[in-house]
Amino acid sequence: MKISVVTGNKDKYSEISSVLREYGIESEQAGLETDEKGGSLEEIAQLKAREAYSAIKKPLIVDDTGIFFTACDNFPGHKAKRVFQELGFDGIMKTLEGKPRDAEFRTVMCYIDASEMKLFHGEMKGRITENPGHDARKGLPYERIFVPQGKDKIVSCMAADEKNRISHRALAARKFAEWFMTNKQASQKE
Repeated sequence: MKISVVTGNKDKYSEISSVLREYGIESEQAGLETDEKGGSLEEIAQLKAREAYSAIKKPLIVDDTGIFFTACDNFPGHKAKRVFQELGFDGIMKTLEGKPRDAEFRTVMCYIDASEMKLFHGEMKGRITENPGHDARKGLPYERIFVPQGKDKIVSCMAADEKNRISHRALAARKFAEWFMTNKQASQKE
C-alpha cells in the first residue's frame, strides 16, 4: 500500500517520505490544499485528513505543526503561520523581549483510511534565539530562530539528515510508521 502525504510543501514531503523509506513504506505527495480550521493541532489535523480523504479516497497522512513559547502562554501555538505572516520576525522578537526563551515545536500527524483515523504526536524542545539566523536550507521561518535542546545551531542551518533525526515532524512520522508496519502492513500480508 502506498501512503499519500498531503502537503503542498516539497520540503515537508521530503522530510516525511525519507522517514517512511526507513521503514520500507512507499509514499507519494498529494499537493492538495486543505483548510486549516480548528482550535488545536489535533482538531486541525483531523479536519484536514477528512477533507483530503473525501477528495482522494486513498489512505493518507496530513500534519499540522505549531510552535509554543513557554513564557507567552504557549503563543503562537497552532496559529504559528498566521502569526508570522502578521508579525514577522520583528514582532515575534518584540513579544519575547525580556522573557525566557524556552519553546517547543509540536506536530500532530493524522492517518486516515476507509475504516479508521489515528493521531501521532512529535515534539522538539529548544529555545528561541535573540535574532533570526541564516537560512541555509530555506526552511520554515521559525527554523531560523529555533535552537533544539542539546544543539548549538538553529534548525535552518542543520543538514536535512541531522534535522530528520530530531525533529518533531520526523518523530511523529516514525510513530506513524511503527504503528503502520505493525497494524496495517501485517494485516495485508495475512
